[in-house]
Amino acid sequence: MRRLVLCCLLLPLIGNAAAAGIADLSNADAVSGLKQALTDGSGAAVSLLGRENGYFGNPQVKIPLPKAIRQIEGALRLMGKRREADELVLSMFGLVDRDEATVENYVTRKALDGLYFMIAEREKKFRQNPVGATSDIVRKVFGALR
Repeated sequence: MRRLVLCCLLLPLIGNAAAAGIADLSNADAVSGLKQALTDGSGAAVSLLGRENGYFGNPQVKIPLPKAIRQIEGALRLMGKRREADELVLSMFGLVDRDEATVENYVTRKALDGLYFMIAEREKKFRQNPVGATSDIVRKVFGALR
């Protein structure tokens, strides 16, 4: 999954750079800029998602409940028990004891999917507005691709 995300992030940059024939952008600068962009993007993603309710509060990366528990959540919401349904979602780890390894794998997979999504969103912002990047090398590399 990580390789797929990295390829998706890097492939358009390599293709754009080759097609544009950017003479003033060295290979070392391109590599350095891409590394810095990934560092900045992952740092921003961890910062956003690592805070309290970081996943729960973001509908783009919210980790859905497993199907059986999702049905209980839906019933609570239908009964007007929004607070209780939210508490159910937030306390998901303590609810499923019988197959804890499966739940941990599920949550880990969904958490990584959300993290990679947020990194890709940050990279998209660099492409749209290189001036808003956090470092000179990222501004240089992504600016050269515009």
